[in-house]
Amino acid sequence: MSCEDHDRYAAGSQLITHTAGRILEGLMLESTPINTKGYQSLLGLMENTTGDSFDLYFGLFMFNKNSLEMLEKLDLAFVDLRKQVIAWLHHVLSSSASNNSSQFDKNTKLKFAIVGFGNFAQFLAKTIVSQGHEVLAYSGSDVIP
Repeated sequence: MSCEDHDRYAAGSQLITHTAGRILEGLMLESTPINTKGYQSLLGLMENTTGDSFDLYFGLFMFNKNSLEMLEKLDLAFVDLRKQVIAWLHHVLSSSASNNSSQFDKNTKLKFAIVGFGNFAQFLAKTIVSQGHEVLAYSGSDVIP
């Protein structure tokens, strides 16, 4: 195997695995009484990768020319997923509006609570309100309900 192939495979498998594990650690995931097999796998991934030193993770990133491209792809994948969620939300809200009369009464409005204060949360709140629905709360993620 060539060095180039090795680096490409390492960025596509090892770096993405360790990155996902560290992201999951940042979410402070914990086991629950209703763990699915998939969630249990995520907990295992988190435990496996965060048991390694950050120096190993940094080495995977620093000494592989393909690493930055892989992290950029990961970032773009999150952006794309966010766009899909917003598009689906718009579809659901538009369908709800067209299936009901053009006038919503209090009983047919959807009510949302949004946790988060970033640009995405602001955009989501504005989108929901513009569709005739109600946002009950929207706050920083550091606010404990």
